[in-house]
Order: sequence, then structure tokens, then C-alpha cells
Amino acid sequence: MTKYKLLSIWLMVFSILIFFSRLTLAELEVIETYDGFVITWKGPKSEKAKVELPAFCLELEKDLPNEETNYSIKGNKLSEKLKNILKVYRFLKDNVQLRHEFLRHQKEYAYLLERAELATELQWSRRVREKISSSPILLKNYKESIKLADDLLSQKALRTAAQHAIWAENSHVGYEDALERIFEREGNVNSSARDLMKFFYRFIAPYTQLILEASGSSAKWIEKTNDGLLIDPFDPISHELFLNQRYEDTISEAKKILNSGRNIKEKLEAQFLLIYCYMKIGSIKQAKRDVVKVLKYIDELNHCKPEKIIEFKKQIKEMQIIKAYLEDRMEFEKYYKDCLSWLRNGEFQKAKTYLGKALNYLPDHPEANYLMGLTCYNLGELDNAIAIWQKVSNTTPCYSQWNIQSRLALLSCYREMGRQQELQSEFQKFQELLQY
Repeated sequence: MTKYKLLSIWLMVFSILIFFSRLTLAELEVIETYDGFVITWKGPKSEKAKVELPAFCLELEKDLPNEETNYSIKGNKLSEKLKNILKVYRFLKDNVQLRHEFLRHQKEYAYLLERAELATELQWSRRVREKISSSPILLKNYKESIKLADDLLSQKALRTAAQHAIWAENSHVGYEDALERIFEREGNVNSSARDLMKFFYRFIAPYTQLILEASGSSAKWIEKTNDGLLIDPFDPISHELFLNQRYEDTISEAKKILNSGRNIKEKLEAQFLLIYCYMKIGSIKQAKRDVVKVLKYIDELNHCKPEKIIEFKKQIKEMQIIKAYLEDRMEFEKYYKDCLSWLRNGEFQKAKTYLGKALNYLPDHPEANYLMGLTCYNLGELDNAIAIWQKVSNTTPCYSQWNIQSRLALLSCYREMGRQQELQSEFQKFQELLQY
């Protein structure tokens, strides 16, 4: 009976999506317009085609067009690569998870996303959140990492990067030249606004270069030698093998360093890197053992050679926080494994009990919260299920599997309960998520 009930949920969700997609995909040729405008593009030989980017992406130096404006890009011959740039934009626009994987091909962005994911995971623990709150610098760093990652994954960043890619392809300029042109056009720009604009352009520049390379363009918006603006060179997470998600290779290399006659600095960096790797591959017990070992070693160094660990102050603080998280994570796992067994057997009341115990340790664990919502749903506690799924959708990254699963579950639940107004409101939010 349980399997049929779960199957019916997905069938209902599928039917909802099919229904709404018929309403929303009527203008399929137009990928996106600016403020509802329909833009046409007058290409070579007066051929007309729908533009697949917001109007401001085509001509940076002109005002926004009026309705049904015919646009022509300067130059007698348009680049064939422009179509490819538009295709790349189109694919990335429709899928935030694809955007996430695409951006990982650039070292700075891979580092930023790893940092944001770690900051988010550590804060699943209430105890860790309290520790982070007592450290203003670490709290600021974590908030900034998460905010930058969210900004990077947004539609705004994608649109800007695509806009710059078109500019690079058709005008053969780089981001520094582009900035100078903008400053000349704007006239007197105060220093703070100028610095902010410089940072934003530099932040988006590698994104633009990725789009150009993916489209087969040879245009150079930024040179690869400019990598490193966002990367902390003293952070073990910045290790290239780690950023390429080659965790087993990273572990092997770190162990070689630990077994060699390297200096204290290199050995500490290798030990920190091992801990991050074990967390990524789910070896929680091993990560916990290594954290305890490295903190003990640091404590001994602090007594005899304190000068050796001064530059690792930030990493040591994070290791202390990771230790608290791993302690909670190990307690969480004890109950979570039992909970999964009860769920597989359809024993929802027992599963709920064990889930509750697990969530005492990691109250914001997204998968556990999603499953608690599903358990309440199967027990007929629909209002509780809705409250839990709303929590997951509001506290997890938009590209997270559990964010999307929770939103789909909410749609199904509202439909089953006949709550049409909330169903429509939630579907609108789901559409906005897809357009994020």
C-alpha cells in the first residue's frame, strides 16, 4: 500500500507539471525577453530571427528598445559563434544544477562553491551555529561564501556573463577595456561605486570566458593567468585535485606528504586536506579521528613552538568547529541508519521516532527533514508534512536535490488537500526557482 501511495504522489506531481507547462511554454521560441518585450533580430540579408537573450545583451550602448524593435548588431558579418553563445545561455538558464556543474570547471568558482557547501553543511548542527556566532570573523566569512555562491548561481549573473560574451565576440574587447568604456560613458563615478563595479566585472569575468569557450569562440574576455581573486592560497580546500573532486587521489597525495620528511607547515596543510576529503566521501569516523589527532598535535606545538602555527589560526578555528560538527554527525548517524531501516519496512511511526532523535543533533539536515515530512505524510499528518517541507525549501540552496524534492512534495500535498490557492502560489514559487 505504501509503494502505491508514494507512486501516486509522483504521478500527481507529473500531471501538475504537464498541465502548467502547456500554459507556460506557449512562447517557446523566445527564451527570455526584457520586461515582457518581444525583440526581433535583423541579421544578415535581412533575415529575421527571435533573439534568445534579454534585449540589453545585444547592444550595451543603447537604451532599452521599444516593443517590436528590430535590432541589428554592428558589423557587416555576424559571428557564427553568436548562435552557440545563445545556445549555451539557453541550456544554463533552464537548469540551475547544470549551471552549478558548469561553473565548477573554473577554479575560482569551484573553490567558492566548495566553501559555500562546507559552510552550509557545518551549520546543520545547532551547536556549530552557536560556535560560529561567537566568532564574528568566521561568521562573516561563511555568510559571504554562501552569498557569493548564491549570486554566482543566479539568473542575473548568467545574463550578465552572456551579455559580456556577446560583447566580446562581436566587439573583440576584454573586461578591462569594457570597464574603461563604461566609466567614460558614465562620466564622474565615485570611487566606492567604481570599486564595486570593478569587483563585479572581475567576479563575472571567468563566467563569461567559460561561456565563450563552451561556444567555441576564440574571443578573450579574461586571461586564465588572472585566476585567484577569490581563492585563499593558504586554504587546503584550494588544492587542485580536491577542487576537481578527485578525492581518492587527493588522499593519496596528502598521505605521501605526511609520510615524508616535509616541514610542519606542509604536514599541517596535508592533514587539514585529508579531513576535508574524508568528509566529502562520507568517512565521518576517519575524519573525526584525524581532527582529534591534528588538534592534539597543534596543542603540543602551541606549547613548544607557537610561532609555527600562527598562520594557521583561521584553519585551527575551523577544525575546532568541524570537530563539534563531526561529533554531532556521528550521533546523528546512529539513529538515522535505524530510521532508514524502518522506512524501508513501512514502519512510519518508528521511523518518525528515530528521525526525531537524529534531528536533535543535526536539526537542519536537509535529507532527514525531507524524510520526516514524507513520514508525517504517510502517517496522515499533512499539516506537519507541509510545515517541514516548507522549512527545507526555505533553508536549502535552490540547486539542492532536497529543495526541489520538497517543493514537488508540497505541490502534491496541496493538490491532495484541495488547497488550490496555496497550490498555485507554490507552483509560482517553483517556477521562480527554475528561473533563479
